[in-house]
Amino acid sequence: MTAKDDERQPAEPDLAAIAAGLEAMEARLHAALRPINRRLRDLENRTLLLCPTPEVAAGLQERVLRIGRLLRPQRARGVGKIRVGKIGDGGYVQLDDFEHTDAALSLGIGTEVSWDLDVAERGLTVLQFDHTVPGPPVDHPNFRFAPLRIGPQSGEGVVALSDAIERAAGRDGRAILKMDIEGAEWDALDATPLPVLARCRQIVCELHGFQQLPAQRTSDLVHRVLAKLHQVFGVVHVHANNVGPIIVLGNVPFFSTLEVTFANRADFDLEPSGEVFPTPLDSPNNPAGPDHFLGTFDFGPDPEPSSPDSRPAAGSGAAA
Repeated sequence: MTAKDDERQPAEPDLAAIAAGLEAMEARLHAALRPINRRLRDLENRTLLLCPTPEVAAGLQERVLRIGRLLRPQRARGVGKIRVGKIGDGGYVQLDDFEHTDAALSLGIGTEVSWDLDVAERGLTVLQFDHTVPGPPVDHPNFRFAPLRIGPQSGEGVVALSDAIERAAGRDGRAILKMDIEGAEWDALDATPLPVLARCRQIVCELHGFQQLPAQRTSDLVHRVLAKLHQVFGVVHVHANNVGPIIVLGNVPFFSTLEVTFANRADFDLEPSGEVFPTPLDSPNNPAGPDHFLGTFDFGPDPEPSSPDSRPAAGSGAAA
């Protein structure tokens, strides 16, 4: 081979650069598909309004009411509420209490981190987990980002909710949890031991998929998770995401997606509340339409929390 022939040989491909480029393209694709997936769910939910189930399964109404009773709002004595994050989608209403908290968890951030920024400005470290983006849209010295998906168990590309809480709270600390992971919250919460969840002073989460409650497996899972949380937490705020419609389940008006704030009973003195939702602190997720009206969101007497020792183990699959 001559020197001239050698000069025409193609350069060796940079495999690392190609892999990095593919990962960046995948992250951009996930970010682009996120609003499309939300729109598809919205269309699915609206179909439920146009074509409600004429004959519901026996017992669906009672199953829905049992779930609704576990979400009955309460009031924390001596503690007010504030909006954390922006007006509109991405902001949440929670208790104005950040004391005795070591860090915050933000699970599912996409391109919206106004809640994270508000919390970080209060001096808390914010651990962020989201496998659909390469990083937060803006930087803050208190942000700690990992491109990992939240799941029931840790593995390649996945971190268990229990492990994420342990990372935030440390050995003996406490954390605030914010979670919007597009329906994956139910399995993650179901698999997380109650003592680990109890290390959170507040849990602020968007709960998805209530339109699937006619399915027995779904209603069992949702009830089991909420019953487990009820042992340690009380609901102090509820807001319906108006991107999804009002639905009717067993002739009970309900909502496809709820933003719920839970407060730890060990940290806050909770009592019954007659508050009407939405409140002045709330804001429609979709600014083009009015907020959903929930009233007092009272489906009957609030069940008494039972001893954790008397409940099934988290993720056991036993109905609560």
